[in-house]
Amino acid sequence: MSIVKKLPWTSLLLVLISYSTLGWVLSEAHMPLSLWIVIVVGILVLLSSLAVPFLAMANYSSVFFESSIRTFFICRIWSIFVFLNGCLVSSFFWILYSLLLRPS
Repeated sequence: MSIVKKLPWTSLLLVLISYSTLGWVLSEAHMPLSLWIVIVVGILVLLSSLAVPFLAMANYSSVFFESSIRTFFICRIWSIFVFLNGCLVSSFFWILYSLLLRPS
């Protein structure tokens, strides 16, 4: 069977429309090139993480959760990561807000 027949065309069309609209909005904001690179890399990471099949993720994650102690430490490290990531995202949006909407 051809790869073209296996592709989820509806999902690809929705992704294309939504991210082209995002690009249009961002281009109107006249953002610096470094911010464009960060946004494009973030979008690619998001799309690639959503494209991984569930069974492949289950095979990889079973390595991390083999013992109770390993599971405990991974959950602790992940919770710290999520907290720091939330702080980073919040700071990013405050900086973005101050750059785009600062008084002239």
